[in-house]
Amino acid sequence: MHPLRRQRLFIVFFIVIATGLAAALMGYALRENINLFYPPSDIVAGKAPVGRDIRAGGMVLEGSVKRA
Repeated sequence: MHPLRRQRLFIVFFIVIATGLAAALMGYALRENINLFYPPSDIVAGKAPVGRDIRAGGMVLEGSVKRA
């Protein structure tokens, strides 16, 4: 294999490995800080996790939200 081609191949491998490692570390760091969204029907049905922070929401009906 030509030395220049080998050098380019190593650079590509390094970039792919570094990108994968960075994505894995970000996923690991963010897994505890994610607030999951659950509609009220899922919360009532017991599908939402117990003991975790979640975000509840749903469809906004006409006149149910008043802005100052």
